[in-house]
Amino acid sequence: MLELHLGNNRIRRLRGLDALISLEKLWLDENRIDSIGEGALNNLIRLKELNLASNRIDSIGMSLDGLIALEELNIANNKIGNFKEVLNLNRLPNLRVCTF
Repeated sequence: MLELHLGNNRIRRLRGLDALISLEKLWLDENRIDSIGEGALNNLIRLKELNLASNRIDSIGMSLDGLIALEELNIANNKIGNFKEVLNLNRLPNLRVCTF
């Protein structure tokens, strides 16, 4: 599977995605996700596009560090209130587009 679109499904937690190692595009927009659990996405090393817009996420921390191929990230319309969280994205070597 290369793409998975799970937008608008009332999802609260990220679980069971670590087995989808070939995934390149993951859309989880318009859900109820409040955190990206550390390690929840670590195995998605081929992921190029991640859409987490319109959730309830308040921090990034090191939760995206394993996404070494990530090029596009949308985390708009969440509850991230500290600009220091953006600095955590510096560890994503291929990130070209980030929508806040």
